[in-house]
Amino acid sequence: MDYSAYFWITIAGAHSTYRITLFYTDANTENGNFRTQLGKIQFWKDIHYTDEDSIGSPNYKSPDGHWSLYSENSHDPHLKIDENGYSAQAVIDKFMAFLKENNETI
Repeated sequence: MDYSAYFWITIAGAHSTYRITLFYTDANTENGNFRTQLGKIQFWKDIHYTDEDSIGSPNYKSPDGHWSLYSENSHDPHLKIDENGYSAQAVIDKFMAFLKENNETI
């Protein structure tokens, strides 16, 4: 069982699987290291599962063992949980706009 799922909400759409995360992840372009900001919301599309026990990931591992990030599948709604203007409704509104931009219906 994956106990880290409390960090995100996964939504199955008609065309893709989406995720709202409670942390923002990107990659340092100079050295390839992942960076994570806890409390900053991020949206993802095209989440893939390798098997039924997998947590699914916007990241992938190459055959030679190197991890990469599908950053083109992410969206920054510019929401942090500790800032003025943050609310669950703001997350929902921006996520619904993200789905619309991706021609998705749920």
